[in-house]
Amino acid sequence: PVQLAHPAIGACVDIDPRQSEATRRQLLGSLAGTDTLLLGTHFAPPTAGRVVAHGDAYRLKPVPAS
Repeated sequence: PVQLAHPAIGACVDIDPRQSEATRRQLLGSLAGTDTLLLGTHFAPPTAGRVVAHGDAYRLKPVPAS
């Protein structure tokens, strides 16, 4: 998911790009390092994982299907 690695990258549906980036950073920051699963409905597989901090951005650590 490109927006985890690059939270500043927006989407065509972002009405306010600055607010969208701030919201992504706040959400990802609150999830990073927790056991909370992120389910990205528009992500290519794997779609479920945990957010981990990676420098000033984030990565998705996939959770295997069981």
